[in-house]
Amino acid sequence: MKASMMIFLHLLLMVICCPTAFAAGAAVLPSSCCVNYIQKAIPASIVSSYQVTNRSACSMPGVIFTIRGNRQVCADPTKQWVKDRMKIIDAKKAKLSLGFVPKALKKTLRKPSSNSTTLNH
Repeated sequence: MKASMMIFLHLLLMVICCPTAFAAGAAVLPSSCCVNYIQKAIPASIVSSYQVTNRSACSMPGVIFTIRGNRQVCADPTKQWVKDRMKIIDAKKAKLSLGFVPKALKKTLRKPSSNSTTLNH
């Protein structure tokens, strides 16, 4: 009796500590494997990042998108919209890593401050 109760409590603890994320009909397992794909294309404006699932550890390939609200959804990596979203995110990361400065900030940086001094040679 004690052993079966301990096993039950252990399993219950595992279920509580390893939540799965559900969003729009797509599920992500705690091991970052997809079990099904979202059926509709996700707007690029709500996607913040992605990760490709581990092909050797997962039974099906997938791309896990992180969207608004820090939710995760699985998508089929063979779909064109999925490839497009991945390219958009990669381009944003490349701009940030290359020191991209938005135009509005560049204008602010170019303006000389009122208390700056110039040296004449």
